[in-house]
Amino acid sequence: MYEIARQHPDWMRHADAAEYLRRAYGTARTFFEIQGPIDFLTLDRNPYWAYTLSMYNKVSIELVCDALAREGLPAEARWLRGEWEKKILYFVYDDPYPFNSEMPFDTTAFESTYAFARYGLERTALPADAGRYDWKRQAWHVYPQAAREDFESFLHRQARANVASRGWLEPAFYLMGSDNGRGDATLYALSYMSQAGGWPLIEYGAHYAREPYALVDDPIFGLYAYGGVIETTEDGLRVHPRDGLNKRFYNLTDRFVLTNAANPAPAPVKVWQLRAQALILPGCGAGARP
Repeated sequence: MYEIARQHPDWMRHADAAEYLRRAYGTARTFFEIQGPIDFLTLDRNPYWAYTLSMYNKVSIELVCDALAREGLPAEARWLRGEWEKKILYFVYDDPYPFNSEMPFDTTAFESTYAFARYGLERTALPADAGRYDWKRQAWHVYPQAAREDFESFLHRQARANVASRGWLEPAFYLMGSDNGRGDATLYALSYMSQAGGWPLIEYGAHYAREPYALVDDPIFGLYAYGGVIETTEDGLRVHPRDGLNKRFYNLTDRFVLTNAANPAPAPVKVWQLRAQALILPGCGAGARP
């Protein structure tokens, strides 16, 4: 509502942008103050919810922090960002199993985990004194200066878990990338978490995937070049790069062997050459093909 009011103030009848931002900040602050030191279900001092559990709309907290700073509210932005960073550091450094949400494991957690990883990777460093007192363990969580490689490792780890929760083993359109959270894809597959936890995979593939330019042998679509165009030759394939850099290529197939001398290449490559290879099957000769 703040963004709508900021961009289209003439649309507003109830409140202006400043009031909607105040409410957004109050909601986010209450999340940490009420659900952090006290469990709202049991009234015990147990920081289970706010700092140690993935929840919806985590990506919006960072947007609220940025808006507060932009609108001349530095104290509020600093407080909220500090609590946000405490949660991020807990997930990256302290939680051996950072995939809990309201369920022990489903697609809900990954909107949060991707937002945590991206936040660390987009900044040069996080503060070393972002400590949090754990009432349950009766101990302080105090972190060293955060390292980029730790956030990179966390990013790839959570992405693999996100993919694993979405039915990638069985190539059906209603399973791949879906939210099969109740064990029966005929009843519960394309829920709201298909997109809520699914957009991180799209962004991860566009910005952080380790094999952004690759040749794959897809079980449905067959040979496909991500970031390139395939040309068939008599003895194999040529892949013409379209990724912009044209220096690195990943051959993820078993049917072809890359014949270019250097990969990654020292200079942009106009075409990647691949030669078809024979596959040796159990009990067959070396020249047998499937």
